[in-house]
Amino acid sequence: PSDLVDIATTDNGIYTVLDQQRSRLFTYDSEGNLLYINGDEGSQSDKFSEGVALGYFGDDLLILDRGTKTIVVYRLTEFGSYVNQAIMYHAQGDFDLAAEVWQEVIKINTNYEIAYNGIGKLLLRQGEFKDAMEYFRLGHDQYYYSKAYKSYRNEILKDNFGWIIAGVIVIGGTLGTLKIRSVYKKGGSILYED
Repeated sequence: PSDLVDIATTDNGIYTVLDQQRSRLFTYDSEGNLLYINGDEGSQSDKFSEGVALGYFGDDLLILDRGTKTIVVYRLTEFGSYVNQAIMYHAQGDFDLAAEVWQEVIKINTNYEIAYNGIGKLLLRQGEFKDAMEYFRLGHDQYYYSKAYKSYRNEILKDNFGWIIAGVIVIGGTLGTLKIRSVYKKGGSILYED
């Protein structure tokens, strides 16, 4: 099992957890979505064998390795930088800029579900429910997909309410007329019981 020994956070709600057992770093956003995994056990300069503490220094992540008595520095890749930027813009409430950065993330990794969900959230806020549904489908986010679907369904019902009521009245009237006609053909009356 994992042995989580330390945690470090950024101002944007991003946090990283150090797993000493597997020499791994798990980074999450403020909603608990796994953003990326770093680290590997070894004695090379980019690996650590017995991480005991970690902390952020700007965008760099520093890991104290008790095994080699060194500090290992992880710098963000282009992908990681875009992900962190999008999270930062989202945390600041600048959803348009966040969506632009998520588009860049998708160019690098078309399977990155969190990016699709980030764009879907912007579209949901803008009232573009059908497009939001598609992004949430690609991001496998059932919760927000359901919210977008419900809003889209309500929009369709609202836009077509007159036609729906007219259809119900026409169908009800037609069925009523057919019933009355059937009763009269049999020689009965709808006003008096036989």
